[in-house]
Amino acid sequence: DVLPETDTLIEDVLPETDTLIEDVLPETDFEFYDKSPVDDDPARQIAETDQNQPFDDWQEEAAALAERQARYHIGSESDDLGFNTDDISTTPVEMHIGSQKRIDNYLALFELNRELNTIDDTEEFFDTTLYSVLGQLGAHNVIIFAEQSDQVLYPVAYTGVTPTDDWNLNSTGALYQALSKSDEIRYSGEFLKEGFGLTDLERTIFEQSKASLLLPLRDKKSLLGIIFIGPPLDRADYVIDDLEYLRLLSGNLVGPLQRIRSIAKHQSDTRLLNHQNMLYRSLAEMNSNVQTKKTIDEIYDVIIEYFKKELKVESLSLILLDPSEQVYKIFAGNQISPESLKRFQLPVAGSELIATISNLSGVFNLVDFKNHSEIISSYTGDDLSLMQFYQILPLINLNWLVGFITIHKSDKIWSEDEREIALIAANQLAPVLANCLIVNERETLFRDPFSPLEKRLGLEVKKALEFHSFLSIVDFKVKNVKKLLGANPMSVMTEFFQTVSRTATRSLHQTDYLSRMGPGRFVILLPGRNRKEAEIFVNRLQLELKQANLLRGSAMAPSYIADIINFPEDGDTLQKLIARLDQ
Repeated sequence: DVLPETDTLIEDVLPETDTLIEDVLPETDFEFYDKSPVDDDPARQIAETDQNQPFDDWQEEAAALAERQARYHIGSESDDLGFNTDDISTTPVEMHIGSQKRIDNYLALFELNRELNTIDDTEEFFDTTLYSVLGQLGAHNVIIFAEQSDQVLYPVAYTGVTPTDDWNLNSTGALYQALSKSDEIRYSGEFLKEGFGLTDLERTIFEQSKASLLLPLRDKKSLLGIIFIGPPLDRADYVIDDLEYLRLLSGNLVGPLQRIRSIAKHQSDTRLLNHQNMLYRSLAEMNSNVQTKKTIDEIYDVIIEYFKKELKVESLSLILLDPSEQVYKIFAGNQISPESLKRFQLPVAGSELIATISNLSGVFNLVDFKNHSEIISSYTGDDLSLMQFYQILPLINLNWLVGFITIHKSDKIWSEDEREIALIAANQLAPVLANCLIVNERETLFRDPFSPLEKRLGLEVKKALEFHSFLSIVDFKVKNVKKLLGANPMSVMTEFFQTVSRTATRSLHQTDYLSRMGPGRFVILLPGRNRKEAEIFVNRLQLELKQANLLRGSAMAPSYIADIINFPEDGDTLQKLIARLDQ
């Protein structure tokens, strides 16, 4: 039965021939047709598989595998007589638990992404992120720092610890600099080393938050936020699946956060533009409305309505120049007592407050106004106690301080746009009020029964009629007063007008009378002098003013003109003389 030994090879047995096997086989004259059903094509099944739930099959397979392995280890499948016909695996059960946790993490990320895409509010975004980290990792505490101002991070969401108001992470700090360079998850221990250079505030944040992990949220250019994650509640430390979850979470949060902030910025810019549009539209309406008013009372009503409605001002005062006395007085004001209205008087020359606001246009805020000597003397104690602040809007026309508006109380702090609108409103109101002052001055000086000039003129006319004497009225003017006001500061012009008044007063007799009617205009009463004597007086006055060489530093020299009205030649009654002066 044993085969004999031989050294013969198969090649030795086969006959030598040059014929190939292909030459021996006959040619095939048929084709093979694949009649298998198309539905059995595995590629087709994969291509048409529903991909809407990518994790369902994975989860079911992992769960089935874990269940089979569990039954095998506890011997529940007795029919197999110790043999498991399913896939044999030596993987420990901890790995299957880890796989399930990884699946849960992926599903949580998938659900989180879907939820973040529906969020348009930053606060809701950070709250959702906070609870996602808390739920998946089981952390003891979580704090999210995010950027609210330029390169400064503040706590925006937290649980398990309550941050104080001073907690922030500045871009100049070592912690901010370290986390802004990479997306890696960092352990807190590496920052708590002695040589790292944490500030006292940063070290306090670490100590109170008991942070184990730090997760930076950053785009390609800057650091958007940092998530401080405390230790886990149910175990000693975080596992690899936790770190993988945080790594994926970091990348998934940046896009939605930037989208939400872009939406918020767009909405903020839109609101700002609408507010600016509304402010400028109301300013144009106010300017158009004030042009139709003829008296200061009507203009004041427009001012108070505009500032209350558009700029939310509760209390303000309109302060105007009284040309006859050369002092600034309160014309009208709401929430100001009558005693303060009478008490408020700031002289044109010698007032520190007037000197401060007369040259520059802007919104002046007197921070310590309750200790300002001129303010204290101008208001009662009750009025001062009701004032929240003291802001001043100068009314300047051709370098002439017509007056100013004082703001004492408002419903809100003005934004930069509102401050600019208030300043523009003051610039538009100044020329209108200046024209009203000039017109009112000309009218009230002679028609006001309390006008001292009218009283004195009536008295001198009565004397001239009684004694059959002459009365000359000199209407002396600075001819180019408007150009001088535009070329020189108000303080220089005030000194100039006072010098002209003093020069004219030195040439007067004891019975003569001088009254200033406004910028550059003086009315001089010369009882007992006829026209020729009045002309001599005028010539002497002009010569003295020319020799005085006033306004030496000005770009132009002052020029003077005088009109002489004689009683009874030019008017034999008081009304006729006043009418001549009105012209």
